[in-house]
Amino acid sequence: MIDTISNPFSFSMIWNYIGPLVIGGFGYLITNKVWDRQRQWELKRDQVYEALKLAAAFENDLRSVYLCHPKDEPTMSELKKRFEPDTKFYSVMFLTDVVVGKELGDSLLAFVNEIRRVAMDIMAGKPDSYDSEHMKLLQLKNAVKLAARKELNIKKKSWFCFWAN
Repeated sequence: MIDTISNPFSFSMIWNYIGPLVIGGFGYLITNKVWDRQRQWELKRDQVYEALKLAAAFENDLRSVYLCHPKDEPTMSELKKRFEPDTKFYSVMFLTDVVVGKELGDSLLAFVNEIRRVAMDIMAGKPDSYDSEHMKLLQLKNAVKLAARKELNIKKKSWFCFWAN
């Protein structure tokens, strides 16, 4: 065994000086990976939030069409514009597919398309379409919520998710 008094360059002595640098370097790599993962999760969370906002806006517009028809024609023409596909809709759908995943994008698209179909029926003079398609809309809305929860790894389900099935 080497005596540290006669050999000042023992392993323990060298490790005392360079050990923190080596461990710190690994710590930086681990911290950087954790930070990247956190940023990706935040991006996913923000995109799920945008997708849910889009679904809520379409649902709100559908209710407005149902309540206004056929009493208020200027409001109806303004509401009709909201159901036409626009840049915001396509950008949210595209980013949802890229960042979040196919399941949420598909369920959101099915929900929005059904809302559009019911809204066009109402505007065409068939307001009872809202009542007859209400359960289907609830099921599609539930699918969007469940896909969002799955993507964000939220285990707890709301009572409404069970009721709508």
